[in-house]
Amino acid sequence: MANLAMKHGYKPDDLASAAISRSSSFWGKKSNMWNECIEKYSLLCDNENGQIVEIGKIVCDYAEKQKENALEKEREEDIYGRY
Repeated sequence: MANLAMKHGYKPDDLASAAISRSSSFWGKKSNMWNECIEKYSLLCDNENGQIVEIGKIVCDYAEKQKENALEKEREEDIYGRY
């Protein structure tokens, strides 16, 4: 689908934004959710198509930052409790 979208003018960053912003629910720690996202989209980084690789990198970079933020919040909650 990504290749088809790019053939119709969508750019890798458009597709990465769509992947990041899609609505989903999860249970557990947010850091785990973001880690799963990284694991899933890192597979795109091995693709032969450079634009697909770019999508994977954009999503993984964003997810890594979100994971780090979530880990920090989780550490604070472990120390101080939820507030």
